[in-house]
Amino acid sequence: MPQSMETGFPAHVKMYADVLAQTGLFSALAEDAIARVAKEFLPLSVPDGNILLREGDPPQALYIIAQGSFSVHVLSENTREQIRVRTMGIGEYFGEMGLLTDSPHSATIRAEGDSQVLKLPRAAFHQLLRDHPAAAIPVLGVVSRRLQAVSTEMAEAKRISRDLLQINQDLEVSQEQLKESSALKSEFVSHVSHELRTPLASMRLAIDNMLDGIVETPDPRLRQYLFRLRENADRLSRLISNLLDLSRLEAGRIELNRAAIRIGDIINQAAETIRPLAAAKEIAITVESELPERETWVDPDRVHQIFINLLGNAVKFTPATGRINVSARLRTRLERVNETLDETGESSASAIEVAIQDSGEGIPASEQEAIFDKFYQAQRRGPKVPGAGLGLAICKTLVELHGGRIWVESKIGQGSRFVFTLPVAVK
Repeated sequence: MPQSMETGFPAHVKMYADVLAQTGLFSALAEDAIARVAKEFLPLSVPDGNILLREGDPPQALYIIAQGSFSVHVLSENTREQIRVRTMGIGEYFGEMGLLTDSPHSATIRAEGDSQVLKLPRAAFHQLLRDHPAAAIPVLGVVSRRLQAVSTEMAEAKRISRDLLQINQDLEVSQEQLKESSALKSEFVSHVSHELRTPLASMRLAIDNMLDGIVETPDPRLRQYLFRLRENADRLSRLISNLLDLSRLEAGRIELNRAAIRIGDIINQAAETIRPLAAAKEIAITVESELPERETWVDPDRVHQIFINLLGNAVKFTPATGRINVSARLRTRLERVNETLDETGESSASAIEVAIQDSGEGIPASEQEAIFDKFYQAQRRGPKVPGAGLGLAICKTLVELHGGRIWVESKIGQGSRFVFTLPVAVK
């Protein structure tokens, strides 16, 4: 095998190194370092039309295109057909998340014309990390850029959702057009959320693997970088879950699994879930229920979600050393003047009223109805608190799905009191 004059490596390794130098994974490495990495790659020819990877297959290796091109296809949830997404050329890569995780491939890769890839098996990559830990840095850089790209896509999805909402308001003259537009919006958000969830889960697992010691990371700055990546991945994961819930609710695809559950049990479970988050800000959470044994006729998982969203918001907007109080009582017929009336002009059966009071800065009266709208965030005097403005919209929809209602009572400087009603279980 002839030798390369520039590097002292075999000529085929120099050729591979030239391809690697065109990728974002290894372009920052020195020439001799790229050549060492190139020695681990294996050439693989793929005839025109052949599938190299199938969606759902287990991960095996990193692939870098050396010659020709490949098309990327994903399976449509509606038609169950392969949809062509884009085309990749020389220097582009795929399968990189499979080097660190066991998540299946999220797309099918097909050769367009006779092509060639350079393949780096998982075992070879792990050995490379043990021999040359610095090679992990470019991979982490790719994960970081992926997270930034996901964040940008989510911001774009949020912008488009707002545009679609405006379109819905403008199309009130045609009820059928309004329904169609709403359905398209929900389907779009659901599709985008599903598409983002898979790569985001893979990134999160990759980061956890790195933090758990799959590769030695002696540099404290590298671990700090990983922790920041994990925090961003968690934040995006919560946003994706909220978007999925909202799209399902708007499309009417969520059914309640009702059961007679003691209201005290639901309140205590939710409070215990949130206490660690409150403790980090030295916020005290107290529970004062007049009817801990009283049963409510609800879907326990969905009501728990309502509590978690409201308590999480209370912790988020309550300053350190503040306080949060959760209370529950039985509302009588006479108190329910804003509820639905029966034929006699009286409201229907009594309901359980739950209130969550915080000691935050309060919400202006002009914004107290708008905060339950999708993507709306109230103006604050203090630092901006991150969030997409979906939690309260989801709470409102879930409460109304149970036949109750939700509202807020608040004054600037005196905190906020979020109140909602639930049906009483019939004995």
